[in-house]
Amino acid sequence: MKNKKILVIGAILGSLAIGAIFIALKIKKLLKYSIKFKGIKFTETNSKKIVFNANFDFKNNSDITLNVSNQEYDIYLNNIFMTTVFSKEDQIILANTISPLSVTVDLTTKDVLSKIKSLGDGSASSLLKILTSLKEQDLKIVYKFGIKFGLISIPLTFSYNDYIKNWA
Repeated sequence: MKNKKILVIGAILGSLAIGAIFIALKIKKLLKYSIKFKGIKFTETNSKKIVFNANFDFKNNSDITLNVSNQEYDIYLNNIFMTTVFSKEDQIILANTISPLSVTVDLTTKDVLSKIKSLGDGSASSLLKILTSLKEQDLKIVYKFGIKFGLISIPLTFSYNDYIKNWA
């Protein structure tokens, strides 16, 4: 009877270990993803607001379909923090394929201009110089989101940094 209990406990522990290794290998493959910026599409620009959709392609190298949630994007211009963009919309990333991700960015012009002023010396000429050479400015986006993997949510953080002219 005692040997039977030891055998059952050993079988359970062995099964759990094999399951943990299997999940660890799946997660390791999942973390070999890539993301590519696809472009920006402006939907509203006026004296008070700037609204655009930022689009990305997410390459999922794993055989797991993912549910992306709790998206957060920190945006920096010339290493100056500009804003944080959130998306509460869940987006599906299919297994072994490239899936589109998008987020809507809604900014107030007043806030953006005050942040841009901090990039230069605060003068109108400095602001004008930055705005007229906007494509030459450095844009960095820090991506933070959760990947739902069954009942588990795995947080991912990464960033992309390049001149604006190379983004679109």
